[in-house]
Amino acid sequence: MLPLSLQDSITGLFDFDWSKIDARCFDVALAIIYFCMVWKGEAGGRLHMGKTAVFFHAYQKASATGIGPLSDKELKYLPYMIKASNIYVMNWVIQDYYDRKNEIDPCIHIRYLQHYIRFLQWFEKNGNFNGLEKLVL
Repeated sequence: MLPLSLQDSITGLFDFDWSKIDARCFDVALAIIYFCMVWKGEAGGRLHMGKTAVFFHAYQKASATGIGPLSDKELKYLPYMIKASNIYVMNWVIQDYYDRKNEIDPCIHIRYLQHYIRFLQWFEKNGNFNGLEKLVL
């Protein structure tokens, strides 16, 4: 049973700032990185698996009446795309720092980088990758 009601979930989001042509499963993975990662406490840098499950299942359900849910091939690669989207955001943090380094506090960007590095460390150990595979398959 999912911890949140699918009826009360966000199933669509438009971010035209980062618009690009890419694989749909990368967009879903990027949204999971943005909205399902824990930021505070000991769990910081991990995915909140309950939120991830709600997001993913709401997406699949909402897409069933339109473009269709993620395909078996997209599902197979979704955990890899989650890792890739985390690296994509890390790259943006580094670029943003160098683009605005005279205007901002570098500690903010260091905090972001540490957070996304913690995710990669969490993702690679204790079967977390396999846990994501089970969640989406």
